[in-house]
Amino acid sequence: MDKRLITRIDLERVGSTGIIVRSWFQGWRQPDAGTPDMEDYIESGSIPALLAEYERQGFTVEMAHASVGRALRGEITRIDFIHNDSDWIIKKFPFGWTAKTRPLLSETKPADFDMESALAWCESRGWTVYRWDGGARAWKGAPKPVRDRASILAMRRKALESHVHYTMDFAFYF
Repeated sequence: MDKRLITRIDLERVGSTGIIVRSWFQGWRQPDAGTPDMEDYIESGSIPALLAEYERQGFTVEMAHASVGRALRGEITRIDFIHNDSDWIIKKFPFGWTAKTRPLLSETKPADFDMESALAWCESRGWTVYRWDGGARAWKGAPKPVRDRASILAMRRKALESHVHYTMDFAFYF
């Protein structure tokens, strides 16, 4: 049995009952992750039930849509620091996170938590840090825009609904 840590699992519904389970070991690369390290087929099952089991095993899970789910764990590549009325909430996200990904770890610190020391630690290790009133976010490396298929389609639909005409030649209107 392979002892390497699995850090990504994709579940895809096939037919009416089957599920393909694709797994990647630590070290997979984005954007498409390439060929999985392991692939299995389950004849019948529920993607939400499988995701619940992976969550019990320490993964953060998400449903991309009704027939696709994903589970992630491993190296932390984003940390959110959010101050509410009485304390700090720190959320940590694993490599491969998307806009829909819930934090892998979430902890609460007292109001006197030294956020600046934590952010200085991140910056000293090459993380990019953005600060705002009441919080901050740190990324490992340079931040990139978060765009998944659903958000791109939603932006297109919004542009079309607001009657944006990309073929109009604005040179005649100035």
